[in-house]
Amino acid sequence: MVGGFMSHLCDRVRRWWRAPITAADRIGGAVFGLFGFFFVGAIGRALLGARPVGFDTLAMWGVWSSGAGLLIGVRFPKVTTCLLAPLLLIGG
Repeated sequence: MVGGFMSHLCDRVRRWWRAPITAADRIGGAVFGLFGFFFVGAIGRALLGARPVGFDTLAMWGVWSSGAGLLIGVRFPKVTTCLLAPLLLIGG
């Protein structure tokens, strides 16, 4: 039962990965990139930068990194979705 489900899921992901990129893929990649890079930028600045950090600095880092994530998500939608979806759905 589980083996059939997993093989079906693997087949669906394989077909999706090899299919041409659609507008829905680009939109999904942009959304995952926008939110994922916001958290990566803001939390990364808070943890790795000099302390104390003001909220305005965290917000600025989050906004700039989310802009970069948006561009990366539009350019590489399937990679962005695969890398950032687990972070946002489980960890965010």
